[in-house]
Amino acid sequence: MKVVKENYETLIQIGLPTFILNHEKKWIFFLQEGWDVETGWNYSSEMTEIQQIQLYRFIKANTIESCLSNEIELKYNLKNKQQIEIKVVKHHSNNISFDFFINQQQLSKKLGINRFDMAYSDFDLDVFEVDTTKFPNYDRKKINTNAVSGFLGISKPINQFGTDRIVLYRCHCGSDYCGVISFALHKEDNSIIWKDISYEDDTENNEEIIIKELRFDSKEYQLEFEQYLSKYCS
Repeated sequence: MKVVKENYETLIQIGLPTFILNHEKKWIFFLQEGWDVETGWNYSSEMTEIQQIQLYRFIKANTIESCLSNEIELKYNLKNKQQIEIKVVKHHSNNISFDFFINQQQLSKKLGINRFDMAYSDFDLDVFEVDTTKFPNYDRKKINTNAVSGFLGISKPINQFGTDRIVLYRCHCGSDYCGVISFALHKEDNSIIWKDISYEDDTENNEEIIIKELRFDSKEYQLEFEQYLSKYCS
């Protein structure tokens, strides 16, 4: 029960009831069967799809042996899908820098780049104040919101080369012509897929693909971006 006590509030937020979390035998039975004998409480009817996926992520992250996680994995076809999170990596005053975390690993580090190297320090989800005297028409929240729209596949991505590839990291100057790290977004059934994450510039001699594919559950993916918008762009 140690993992439950250490993550009690997280499990409550995920949607698990206290009568399971406070009872070791009920917790163990729940991990195997997905329901509670005494009350009949069942995860599939009492938890939303997102909560079920979050529970699966929790079980996997804590390496808990569980028949329930296998059931959820099959139910939502999660075997080859990654978890995506948008996390703050630097916060100074009103300037907030973000990065993607894939299965809890920072994406920029996975790609072998420094998030704060000048060549890749511009990130469309970063939030910062702008001198409105010098730049009266600069609307950072609009840029952030448009970027999210691109990541969700709602609108054409912001790419100065005119391709349909979504830019992850670009030069601090904001020009894509310095070279960017980008990918092609695809939608497939209940999945969002990032394909061919690689270097892109205005020549045809782009470097080899760094990551061939990242696949995400579409509902989990959309919720992460919606939470970002609600917290930082509302």
